[in-house]
Amino acid sequence: VMERGAKNPASMQQQEGPLPWAEHEHRHFLAALERFGNGTYGNEWSLIARQVGTRSVDEIKQHAKQYFKKLVTEPEQMIM
Repeated sequence: VMERGAKNPASMQQQEGPLPWAEHEHRHFLAALERFGNGTYGNEWSLIARQVGTRSVDEIKQHAKQYFKKLVTEPEQMIM
């Protein structure tokens, strides 16, 4: 039984939003992106998620969307 006013850790994570990507996760993402492609066929996301190992397919898709957007808008900031 939780004390009154205590916050459930699972609900706290949902309220705070997604966790930031760690550098090693992003490196695995980039390697998998190079190996499997960028989502043209649709099944690449599950392969990339499996290689990253710590993120869901939805998180991979969202990260890819942000990564590609930043690649276009801020190419000088991108380190590969």
